[in-house]
Amino acid sequence: MTSAHCHDTTPCSSPSLLVFSGGTAFNGVVEELKKVTTRVAHVLPVSDDGGSTAEIVRVLGGPAVGDIRSRCLRLSDESTSEALAVRRLLGHRLPLDPSKAKLEWHKIVEGEDPLWDGVSRPYRETIRAFLVYFQNQILRRSDESFCFSNGSIGNFFFAGARIFFQSLDAAIFLFSRVSQIPTESLVLPVISTNDRLTLGCELWDGTIIRGQNKISHPTNSRTEQINKDYTSCSALPSRIKRVFYMSSEGNNLLHEVFPAANPMVLEQLTKVDCIVYGMGSLFTSVCPSLVLQGIGEIISSRSIPKVLLLNGTHDRETAGLSASGFVTAITDSLNRTYGAPHKSLNNHTSDYINAILVPRDGQVPVDIDILASQGIFHVVPVDSIHDRNVGLIFDPKSLIKALTDLICETATVAVKHPILLALVSLTVATDLSTVDMPMSARHEKWMAQHGRVYKDAEEKAHRFEIFKTNAEYVQFVNRAGNRTYRLGLNRFADLTNEEFKASFLGFKPNPLAEKEEKEVEQPFMYANLANVPGAMDWRARGAVTGVKDQDPCGCCWAFAAVAAMEGIVKLKTGQLMSLSEQEILDCTENDMSCDGGTMEAAFTFVVRNRGLATESNYPYTRKQGYCNSRRESASAATIRGYQEVPRSEAALLNAVANQPVSAGVEGSGMDFQLYDGGLFTGYCGTNLDHAVTVVGYGASSGTKYWLVKNSWGSGWGEGGYMRMQRDIGSYGGLCGITLQASYPTA
Repeated sequence: MTSAHCHDTTPCSSPSLLVFSGGTAFNGVVEELKKVTTRVAHVLPVSDDGGSTAEIVRVLGGPAVGDIRSRCLRLSDESTSEALAVRRLLGHRLPLDPSKAKLEWHKIVEGEDPLWDGVSRPYRETIRAFLVYFQNQILRRSDESFCFSNGSIGNFFFAGARIFFQSLDAAIFLFSRVSQIPTESLVLPVISTNDRLTLGCELWDGTIIRGQNKISHPTNSRTEQINKDYTSCSALPSRIKRVFYMSSEGNNLLHEVFPAANPMVLEQLTKVDCIVYGMGSLFTSVCPSLVLQGIGEIISSRSIPKVLLLNGTHDRETAGLSASGFVTAITDSLNRTYGAPHKSLNNHTSDYINAILVPRDGQVPVDIDILASQGIFHVVPVDSIHDRNVGLIFDPKSLIKALTDLICETATVAVKHPILLALVSLTVATDLSTVDMPMSARHEKWMAQHGRVYKDAEEKAHRFEIFKTNAEYVQFVNRAGNRTYRLGLNRFADLTNEEFKASFLGFKPNPLAEKEEKEVEQPFMYANLANVPGAMDWRARGAVTGVKDQDPCGCCWAFAAVAAMEGIVKLKTGQLMSLSEQEILDCTENDMSCDGGTMEAAFTFVVRNRGLATESNYPYTRKQGYCNSRRESASAATIRGYQEVPRSEAALLNAVANQPVSAGVEGSGMDFQLYDGGLFTGYCGTNLDHAVTVVGYGASSGTKYWLVKNSWGSGWGEGGYMRMQRDIGSYGGLCGITLQASYPTA
């Protein structure tokens, strides 16, 4: 009879994990984790410059070892009195008073301190030899200013071993053997180096901060105790954009470097059953291990649980971030979005994180909707406790149980995609059994509706998996019932979000310096309007042609510009005619094409060309071609110039009250891709990548909206239109709709 429990051969019995973390926050759960499995690779940064580590690096150079020493001690043996004595010795810190610290240090080096009680001669002489070597290294540098205050004996032993062997890996091996760490437990520096590395960060306002301590918890003294509560130090002037490494090796000037990842870390990433992003200092403990080449490539290729342990409290680095902000920071780091563009990746968030464990009653907001749009459906609440030093943290037993349950469930069920959970207050899960059964039939029906034919069985199987993931997401969103809009399996349902972005967007924001200033009319003609109508729909006034389809060509900019021109021509001449996007696509200069462009470029072309042909005379071909001068000469309508709308929703309202207006938006989100109807209030940023035409505005059930005409055919949204929330009280409006809006003048 087969047991219902996990067999010993599965990861359920003794899962192997790789944990990215710093040396403090995750330490609290190590003891509990050891009871479940010792098959854990702990990956730690080597750039900490706080506490006694800072003093060692200042005088002797080399990488920081404080986080590594701290984790080694947590993993050390406690089963015998001697093991406890060794742990007590290596975990000891000297007094804060510099004089008392130096006196105690000399007693320890001479072997005369009571801390040696219980340590047998072999261990005593091994540890003491490297402490003496460390002391001699200080004397060799004639540095009487070395401050022993609050110094860690374990750090001094570590530093002595590293300098003696000229190898960080050898020092870790020695420390592991002395402290009797299980051989299958690995403590790995993310960078195997014998050089000093400094962590730097760039803020979104351009500020550069050098040094981990200055980033996370700036202090005035090398020896004062560190309090990581962000309320105890000044806030960062701006949020952190990226972290990077700096070194002065070679030319004595601190400069950015791109060190290689430890090969042992890369090897372990290919083997483990689960990857964990530990709680703690996000930008100075976790992200520094993720920005190295090779890390993101391997993680994205593994079909295993990849779990974020969310912080229970905010610190200086993450003040104001929600759960999705943590996820974005990790994704950007693994994709190496900033700093080394020639080596950057373009993987989706769910390639890196597919589950989040959340401490109940934590300070960090858990924005379920946005996480779902990022492809993360598995969000699990875990019991928490209050720690007097750090505040709210995971209850260690509950955390390890939740983590191992997740690994076991994944291994047993062998689900290929992240487990779908529809959460109400982070507690209610959805059963997938009713989702999976009809999925193949739903895909066949969808193929028939959209005329989709695949080249072979392999392509069909690939597209089915994408369709299935998107269908699960649509069901998750619609079942939640907490949105004012709905999603649907439209024509984009068998495309990944990356494929969708590559083919159906195409707006390139145009910096002011590049604009055709000669064609821009000033000032804004609708600045001082009174009695603006409470609602407007230019469709009802005959100023909007039928919905068009740009198809797989990134020329949304041409469609948005033409729709705005069609509107103004109708208002000025009384004639509504469908004008040619293809002529703009073929004949506009400045490399505007299916790879993107701007409405300003389109308006400028029409002005200089003295008109634009009709669509019937110069039809759309779904690709860029050669400019047809014969058809081009048959202009049917023209404009005088164009104006830019000031960046506010009030200004945009005034403009749309008078004519259709083209606008850039961020349209690359999953909810935008699969929008099926309703008043869109979903998450989107202000990274403009798509162009639309605003053809009206109104209100529904008290919520104001913009009426937006898209160029993805009538099967998308509400017959090709979207109602997008208006007056959200945020700069740029929803999806950045006010940031680059313009309209033609005639």
